[in-house]
Amino acid sequence: MTEIKKLCLKSIVAIIIILGIWFIILDFSRFIDMDYTYDIYPSGILKRSNVLLAALIALISGKDGQGLKDSRRMKASLIFACLGEAAFTIRERTIGIVFFGFCQIVLIVRNSTGLRFG
Repeated sequence: MTEIKKLCLKSIVAIIIILGIWFIILDFSRFIDMDYTYDIYPSGILKRSNVLLAALIALISGKDGQGLKDSRRMKASLIFACLGEAAFTIRERTIGIVFFGFCQIVLIVRNSTGLRFG
């Protein structure tokens, strides 16, 4: 892995951590203030941006992943997750749930060991 790729991946992971801490603080601040005036903004936007950044990590990793098949499955699952987040953003909940279902199916196939009996 090149130094530029390592730096890029470390930067993205740092951004994900910072955004994660930020949206957790925003979520808990809603409980403290009991102010539910905003529905999706800004906490929901931050959560959706983390999914996009995770997909970017999978796309950047390329051939440095665990294998070609694993890398393709991970990219496919995160693309489905991004499509699901996009559907939720435009308030198409049913389509978003279907995309997240496809994402979970790909992740189950990716992480399963197959059926073993005995």
